[in-house]
Amino acid sequence: MMNWSANWIRLWIVVVAIRDRQSYDISMETLYLETTIVGHLTGRLLTDPIVASRQQLTRQWWTQCAGQYDLFISQLVIDECGAGAASAAGERLNVIQSLPLLDATLETDLLTDDT
Repeated sequence: MMNWSANWIRLWIVVVAIRDRQSYDISMETLYLETTIVGHLTGRLLTDPIVASRQQLTRQWWTQCAGQYDLFISQLVIDECGAGAASAAGERLNVIQSLPLLDATLETDLLTDDT
């Protein structure tokens, strides 16, 4: 079994601290699922060896490790997953449909800011 290093997870997933004021029960580590993860899960395997290896690692992480975390998404992730070709967008949206949405706060705005 592959050893999932903290460095790899930091490259692909942003850890989010959920505040008590949002009244979530935090029994496991909480992770913010960024759109790139969803794209790597659902997209066709690319020929670029670096991207293809990231896709394969993401898919392995999803099946072997994702269940160990409370995963959350933002409205930005929903918007980005819904963009593009209808069939691909449908696959991406299917992956995230059951994930809870983070409340919009200054922290989530900063987290999803492009700059």
